[in-house]
Amino acid sequence: MRYDSAPTRRSFIMDMVRNTGFCSAAELSRDLGVSEMTVRRDIQRLAKEGLARAVHGGVSSATPLLGPVDFRLRSAQRLTAKQAIARKAVGLLAPNSVVAFDSGTTTLEVARLLPLDLRMSVVTHSLPVISVLSSRTSLEIPALGGAFYSETQAFAGPITLQALSNIRVHTLLLGATSVRDHAMWCTNTIDAATKHALIGAADRVILLADSTKFNITAMMKVSDLSGVDMIITDTELTANAQAMLEIPGLELLMVDSGGS
Repeated sequence: MRYDSAPTRRSFIMDMVRNTGFCSAAELSRDLGVSEMTVRRDIQRLAKEGLARAVHGGVSSATPLLGPVDFRLRSAQRLTAKQAIARKAVGLLAPNSVVAFDSGTTTLEVARLLPLDLRMSVVTHSLPVISVLSSRTSLEIPALGGAFYSETQAFAGPITLQALSNIRVHTLLLGATSVRDHAMWCTNTIDAATKHALIGAADRVILLADSTKFNITAMMKVSDLSGVDMIITDTELTANAQAMLEIPGLELLMVDSGGS
């Protein structure tokens, strides 16, 4: 198919966004055989029409399932760093494995960047993750039920915890509101209980946390960092935070944040 007409290119871009949730301008330029400037003009047109969301480096879904204003704002903050962290995480996921996705905006970016041909099982209580991946025929998605919480756009509570008690996963992609004092923290007891259960169900725990998470405080302790196998963050992490993460058995990966 030729992509020398704008409507044809925009149709292709929308098909890719519907399938993946996010596409980079560089990838679209390569696939369409046009310049990145042309791709960015197409993205801006789609964004103006409300069909997609123009983000740094590319285009993402304009789905309303991103939730309330606070969740949408968090999803846009430090987006370049989150996407860099997500790309590194995607490269660590093995085909045909079982991977749990915690709720949160960085794990959502991982879902958006999963290769179309990657076959695996995704266990999650995150509604946005389920939405992004729902059209993927290569994935099995055991969704965790429970009471729905608008603030986190996730299911939680006794039903969720009961489901997790009967599940075992190879890898957990975990989020946290705060990382300090050799521990992970979040904002409420319900979220803390879910995260703790997810950790208990996983053979390997990978914490995804951009560098700002190491500078803030949250009320509820989730777990000591001894329960984490790997942390992926960005290169703006302070020297003090790096020193705190010098824990036996904990691997630290820092990715270029692109100056975000």
